Amino acid sequence: MPESLKTRPEAKGVNLTALTADLCAIADKAFGQESAASLAVARAALMDIARLNGLVGAEATPAVAGRVVVLADRPLSEDEWTSLHPTTD
Repeated sequence: MPESLKTRPEAKGVNLTALTADLCAIADKAFGQESAASLAVARAALMDIARLNGLVGAEATPAVAGRVVVLADRPLSEDEWTSLHPTTD
């Protein structure tokens, strides 16, 4: 963990403001390097900022959207499938 996260007087550790500021710094530095890898880092930092601040709504995770993700080592029967995927009709 960067020392600034531990010692920032206004933050008293990790919080939303501190994380957002640190991610902004990462994105700024990555944008300046202009390589494919650094642009991927910048994009990831921006997406993390958006998620932390509640700005990403269209891409809800399965848990947030109320969906159930089932991993099975065999095909599901029709009854099992229907019980997990109720129709809205």
